[in-house]
Amino acid sequence: MKFELKSTLLALIAASALLIAAGCDDSGGKKTDPDSSETTDVTTTDTGLPDLVPDTADPCDNLANPCAAAGATCSGNSIVTCEANADGCLVSSTQNCATDEVCVDDGAGTVACEVEDLCLTVTNPCAAADRACDGTNLVVCAADANGCLVETTTDCTTGGMNICDATANPVACAYDACAGISDCTTPGASCNGDSLVVCAADAFGCLVETTTDCTTATAGTCDTATALCTTTDVCPTACTAGSDCMGNSLVECAPDAFGCLVETTTNCAAVTDGFCDASGMTAMCDIDVGDRCAGKALCTTMGTTCETGSENLLDCQYDSVGCLVLTTTNCATANNNICNDDGAGNVACQPPCTPDAACATATEGDATCTLNNLAVCTDTDGNGCLELMAVACGTDLCDATNGVCAANGSGDSCAAADVLVVPQSGFYFVGDISTFTDAQTLAGTACDNPTTAAADMVFEVALQTGETVYADEYGPWAAWIHILKACDNTTACEISEMEPSAAAVSYTAVADETVYVIFESDGAPGTSVDFQIAIDIDPACGNSIVEQTTAEGCDDGNTVDGDGCDATCAPELGYDCSVASPSVCKPWTHLGDFAGGDTIPDTTGGLIASGDSVGYSITFTEDVRVSGTLSSTSTGDIDFYVVDADGNVVFDSTADGDETWADETLPAGTYYLVIHAWAGGDDVDGWLLTLSTSAIVCGDGVVDATEGCDDGNAVDADGCTACVVDAGYNCTGSPSVCGLAVPGDSCGAPTVVDPSTGLTLTGTDFNADFSDQQYFDGTGCLSTSTSGTPEEAVFSVALTTGQIVNLSQHTTSDFVLSILKSCGPTVACEDSVDYGEDVGATYVATTNETVFLVVETWSGSVSVRPYDIRITIRTPGCGDGFLDAGETCDDGNTVDADGCTACAIDLGYNCGGEPSVCTMAPVGGDSCTDPIVVNPNAGLHLTGPDFNSDFSDQQAFTGTGCATTESTGTPVEAVFVVDLGAGQIVTLSEDTASDFILSVLPVCDGAAACSASTDFDEAIGVSFTATTNGPVFLVVETWSGSASVRPYDISITVRTPSCGDGVAEGIEACDDGNSVDNDGCTACVIDAGYNCTGTPSVCAVMPVGDSCSDPVVVTSSGSFTGNFADFADNYNPGSGGCAGGYAQPGPDAAYQVTLSAGQTVTASLDSSTFTDVGVYIVSDCGNVVNSCLDGSDSGEPEVATYTATAPITVFVIADKWDSPLAGAFTLDITITP
Repeated sequence: MKFELKSTLLALIAASALLIAAGCDDSGGKKTDPDSSETTDVTTTDTGLPDLVPDTADPCDNLANPCAAAGATCSGNSIVTCEANADGCLVSSTQNCATDEVCVDDGAGTVACEVEDLCLTVTNPCAAADRACDGTNLVVCAADANGCLVETTTDCTTGGMNICDATANPVACAYDACAGISDCTTPGASCNGDSLVVCAADAFGCLVETTTDCTTATAGTCDTATALCTTTDVCPTACTAGSDCMGNSLVECAPDAFGCLVETTTNCAAVTDGFCDASGMTAMCDIDVGDRCAGKALCTTMGTTCETGSENLLDCQYDSVGCLVLTTTNCATANNNICNDDGAGNVACQPPCTPDAACATATEGDATCTLNNLAVCTDTDGNGCLELMAVACGTDLCDATNGVCAANGSGDSCAAADVLVVPQSGFYFVGDISTFTDAQTLAGTACDNPTTAAADMVFEVALQTGETVYADEYGPWAAWIHILKACDNTTACEISEMEPSAAAVSYTAVADETVYVIFESDGAPGTSVDFQIAIDIDPACGNSIVEQTTAEGCDDGNTVDGDGCDATCAPELGYDCSVASPSVCKPWTHLGDFAGGDTIPDTTGGLIASGDSVGYSITFTEDVRVSGTLSSTSTGDIDFYVVDADGNVVFDSTADGDETWADETLPAGTYYLVIHAWAGGDDVDGWLLTLSTSAIVCGDGVVDATEGCDDGNAVDADGCTACVVDAGYNCTGSPSVCGLAVPGDSCGAPTVVDPSTGLTLTGTDFNADFSDQQYFDGTGCLSTSTSGTPEEAVFSVALTTGQIVNLSQHTTSDFVLSILKSCGPTVACEDSVDYGEDVGATYVATTNETVFLVVETWSGSVSVRPYDIRITIRTPGCGDGFLDAGETCDDGNTVDADGCTACAIDLGYNCGGEPSVCTMAPVGGDSCTDPIVVNPNAGLHLTGPDFNSDFSDQQAFTGTGCATTESTGTPVEAVFVVDLGAGQIVTLSEDTASDFILSVLPVCDGAAACSASTDFDEAIGVSFTATTNGPVFLVVETWSGSASVRPYDISITVRTPSCGDGVAEGIEACDDGNSVDNDGCTACVIDAGYNCTGTPSVCAVMPVGDSCSDPVVVTSSGSFTGNFADFADNYNPGSGGCAGGYAQPGPDAAYQVTLSAGQTVTASLDSSTFTDVGVYIVSDCGNVVNSCLDGSDSGEPEVATYTATAPITVFVIADKWDSPLAGAFTLDITITP
């Protein structure tokens, strides 16, 4: 028996609580008998009370404190009560109120000691907590230590501030350097006659309007097209654009109204607390207001709490300048009060007598109605505290105004005296339908009616416009539900249907109106069937009403998780919630905190109805093994569940009948124990739970969850010391068997990396070099294949705080790369990647620490896997060529004014990439007439946040071979020109997510044919090789004409191909990036006996059999194995039919067989990992297509056969498709006779 705990099980618990609250007694329906010792007094002297003493005289004579009239009065600060004693005699008694209470007589018969309301005497009370600005004043309404809301006002023009900032969170006093400056609001420039009017930021960043008379210069005028002054005068000697600080003076070089670069100096210190700030990308004036929070008792979380172990009230609130400041109030110094948290969000200094949360702000007699249940705040024990008393009104009407259950109708018909009135708070009603009769026969339009006589139940609901009434039935009764606007047999039904299974019947009022909800049985009157009816008005989670029509299990007046009733109004694990108004949620009983071997008292309980549960919590202070039994003392099938704090079932015991379990391992922590009566069985009348624990012992030979190994002894340095795997060992099994580990093969023997040099590790077969010792499947670790045994290599490196380690892999083999803070199968990964292994996994050390790097094959197959593992460690800093936090560029040097100075982009430059390549910001580039000129020796790297704002649409490029743009809108283009020499190769690429078309043209014209053009893979881009000397034009054009913001990252590279540059092209058979001879690739020609692949070329000695010039000579039948990764591609049978009609453009191996007349050779080729292979027999390797004797590329294995008619030497070629290049194979060659 399995079930989902947080839904099914908790729903069962909630439903049980709901039924109890709705009218069931807590004895399961059984009523107890009167006390057998009670008797009645048959004498006539006393009245009403039992008395076992015979009456011989008047007991009211000679009383010590007789009084004349029953009642209570205040006498000073005491209550004097006159009431009858056991003999019926009136006597007085005195109750002294506590020191913090006063005696109150309300004049209506109620006298009580009440806590004095301290909030009545506060100065400047306010209604609701708030922070707001009133001009330059900050007005705050907040609770004081007594929980009273008090308003305070702070003048924000004092203490170094000058404004109240209503946009801040929280609202607070602040300093604004631009306060009072309102010259202009929008940056820009325009002409006003011959004057230029400019709105721009001043030295402090405030928008200020300036006006320049352009006529002060020779032939001066204001050009409206450019919004600049023009003149025939020549600009004075220009300064270098930019800004810098000289002491507290800001020196700026910027264009003036005439566009001339002019230097200006501003004394920032002329303003109080002003200084020149050069720490940002651009130097500017600023105001030093200091640390507003310095010297204050700061806190981190806003709110009020009671300090554990004292009566201090800790209040963490924002002060006038927005600092979270802690105020501590000792409640005990005020009338020996205590700090009280009532669990409902109210924390204050209060007397030890604390009222129920629901009555905290109520007065005696205040009442509410929830689901027709009455809840009244009353002082039941006379201690001055108001407790919540709940009464189920049944069919009576809950009357909150008078605090009573008022008489209601019978519900039996539409007659006014019979109709059951539904209160605004909703109605929940249970009973037996046999008590209702058939009084109504609904014949109105749209009223579906049972075919037989049916018992009716009629409810009246008053709705306001827009309110919705929901009605449903949850018991075994099969009910029809009708909603009408008038209660009679002829009115049309607004809705009429059999009780739905998925949702309640509902109706929304179109005006203020009264509607009638009629439940009708689908059976004859008098039939005994239980019903559960719910009617709700505008149900909503968080409204303090537990509404059945929306299946709420609780409603505590909020939608906050973690308080017992979650944000969806379902009881949370570990809590029982009532259906009061609002719900009161109490944590399950805590059985205690226990260590291994501690005695846990037995737990017993009473009735658990079939399908219901009870719960407890328990804490284990160390890792333990738990054993126990759960038995029913009578009937029923009882089950047991242990649930962790996250709601996961750690283990369960659900056998038929009683339960027994032994040695279940539990890590230290708090757990929930759920005892459940199986829904398919009887009620459980009683039960007994026994629990015992034992500590997890290292050396007992059992590997528990917290142990890395356990070899059953206490011997050190044997591979498993103190239940931790020794360095250099691997341990498996229970008890653990430990052996020496292969270096780098496991956590026990990682390869140690020198952080000063990093590591590059390459090899031809990862599977052969490493083995599988364990999985790494902790939190955040990407999983490997569940099949096979994925191999892993483990590395460790010691880092200092802030150092960055990167783990990458640079072959096509599929690996998972992970970085962990400690090495183990369940340790969480700090970073883990399964795609983009060439970029790899990265971690920044948060302290001086050793981290572990794991390279693990994704699959456990036996495929040959080349590997190229690279581990780099660096300490970030400006000038290292990497973009780190706070840097806008890093060009790998510390040279100033080269575009990137002190890792900030210089004014007038664009920078991008790692290391950053900086170029002057684009000038022109909008059209063929104004292209951006690219230096072929330096190339170009151009970036920006919005291509549309930096360039415009001047023309379209629609020539032959040019990729087309969207047909609508105005796509924007940037045009570049570069002068190439014959043979040079230019590449144009763009590396953002924006959609561009990249094109290369021999001439710049909208109708010119494109030499190369693409709309896909812009990051790879387009390349063009010049056939003659001369310019070519490069165009970057948006595909769409929309106005979307488009970041761009354009790269243009030019290179002259040559042998030794690492790229094999043209007539080059290989290029290994060097000029070394006899290394497999000499002068870009593959050396004899070598095979070269990749870019740059990697060359390896060819095995025997790589070609017919050096074949494997076969003289007798035999079996031959190999891997295609070791061979080159020398032969291809084509698609003409030799190998079954399929080409074989991949690597191949050659075998030579000499036959006599009449001999037959049969070749059978099988690949254990790749099925796309082929085998064929030829007589001439120089012409395999035309000398083919037989071949096959269909089926597994592939088989080719040839019988010689004369002596002949033939060649058997084992071949494959070209992807992937690797793959193990077996070739069986049989020669007969």
